[in-house]
Amino acid sequence: SQLSTRQLSTTRPSPAHQQPAQMEGMRVGDVLDPRILEMDKVEVSTLWLQGDPLQRLRLDNGISIIVGQKNRVVAIWQESLDEATIFGLNMGDDASRISKVLRLPNRTIPFSAGEYLAFDDIGLALKVDHQQIHGWFLY
Repeated sequence: SQLSTRQLSTTRPSPAHQQPAQMEGMRVGDVLDPRILEMDKVEVSTLWLQGDPLQRLRLDNGISIIVGQKNRVVAIWQESLDEATIFGLNMGDDASRISKVLRLPNRTIPFSAGEYLAFDDIGLALKVDHQQIHGWFLY
């Protein structure tokens, strides 16, 4: 079922989920936990954005972390991986579970890769495709 614009603008996540979303214990803006670099199978690459070097850390659990100046987390997202979970929602879950766990999103965010459902209070965006959860990112 499609969410109406009115529903998106007036509904908030449930009080049980008021804490900001985290992945690997980190949120956007946090200083990178140095233990991440000590993990097995961490793929590190450098990318440049507007003349500034950034590091992309790709973990074997499907999480990617972009780290900027002063080792601050700039972006963090989960790519499709069957065992991935956040707030009790699993990769591949039916989209109908989202409203039961987090209520309705505040808005949608359009990207070239598809639309994400945004939960502004907790800084989480879920990608839904063909009525299934296919990824998420923190903001």
